[in-house]
Amino acid sequence: MGLHVTTDELVEWRSRAAHGPYRTKGDVSENSPGDWDSIVKRKEQFVSDPDRHRFPGMKVFAGVGVEGCVSRADSNDAVDPYLRGAEALNAAAFYALVEEDREVARIVAAEIVAQVNYQDTRFGDRSRFCVGSGPSGDEGPIFGVADWLTSIVYARDYLSIYDDSLFSGAQAAEFNAWAKGFATWVNARNDAKLDQMFEDRPGGDYTPNSVGNGISDFARNGLWDDGPVPHTTAARYNNRNARAMRTVGIIGVLTGDQSLVNSAKKFWKEVIMFAYFPEGGLSDFLRWEADDAGKGWKYASEILSPMVMTADAIARSSGDTELFDLATTKGLNGTQGEHNRGGPKTLERAVEDTYRYVTGEYDYTAGGTRIRAGDRLHDVALAPANRYYQSEYIRDRYMRKSSVRAEPYPTEPLEGKFNVEGGDCGTLPGVLFMFGQMEHIWPYSG
Repeated sequence: MGLHVTTDELVEWRSRAAHGPYRTKGDVSENSPGDWDSIVKRKEQFVSDPDRHRFPGMKVFAGVGVEGCVSRADSNDAVDPYLRGAEALNAAAFYALVEEDREVARIVAAEIVAQVNYQDTRFGDRSRFCVGSGPSGDEGPIFGVADWLTSIVYARDYLSIYDDSLFSGAQAAEFNAWAKGFATWVNARNDAKLDQMFEDRPGGDYTPNSVGNGISDFARNGLWDDGPVPHTTAARYNNRNARAMRTVGIIGVLTGDQSLVNSAKKFWKEVIMFAYFPEGGLSDFLRWEADDAGKGWKYASEILSPMVMTADAIARSSGDTELFDLATTKGLNGTQGEHNRGGPKTLERAVEDTYRYVTGEYDYTAGGTRIRAGDRLHDVALAPANRYYQSEYIRDRYMRKSSVRAEPYPTEPLEGKFNVEGGDCGTLPGVLFMFGQMEHIWPYSG
């Protein structure tokens, strides 16, 4: 039916909206997310003022001019209110789908059409979004805008499933062209940045050059105390580029553009090779701070959740499960070799490793403090992976079961810039409501 919607899932969601689980806070276990109540609240916020957070474009960012090619921003913070606005729009669209609410659907559709036609978000304008220059995905304002756009892409998908007449044929085509304009621009910019590290990345020669073999001052403290020190070949495969390339992959699936899908798959294969260390952590673990040992864990989870949603969308649309099944011992500058628990590195292993910091199975420290999830809830964003893996290990940990010594759900999760209970950098309405304890429904083709 859609990017992550099947008939059976929709039936389940309609039941959950009335009866749970994940309807109200604590209805599964102590402090378990009340996703549906949150969805309803955000829907009401959106409907009360639909254009309040309409994104005016790149010119809102400090350092980005109002004309000419978009350049790197001095700060990404200006996108924050628009991320929250897209979350509300996304929740309203999902609500309309689940509750079959035509009036809410009409309001959301009208706002999406207005956003597509807004002057400084015309992503296909190559005099503004120049392929030959501009920031890459790991530079502001791109990664925040990628999250924002992904929320809108999902919202449009929910509405089209509910009633495809909400958009005319011309409007649907215009939306796809608009989204694809962003994806092709970001993909080109990311390729240019990643190609800099290798002898011939387009040709498959991953021999690192002096750029790839470099180590930034930011990375010298390592992933944790006395841990691996990530070279540039690892550090550039970070959560920011991951969020951008998730958007490229999702839009590739939406528009049927196999070249975008292939680019996203290539990036994710490189993540497992070059950013995933056999010791049990990804490159962004380097972002720990002396007073916040778990901050790197949080950012590392934001590498994996975009990969999970990309793998999910590709598998649903075509039956291609290569990203879910990928297994390799390849790597560079310390990321090569077998996993510390034996066997190759895989996406499933990386998801399991994320949960080992929820249960305390790893005893790594950062700044002398043991790395734990604490009041963060970013691991629930990985629950959709278990639709494929069907793993009791993963299920028990995203459910935070005491039997596996998982930390309980926090009373007030640390969020930051997005709704963490929404999953994948806030781009979903409610990740556990949608995908938690849904292993009994197989959503993949083939």
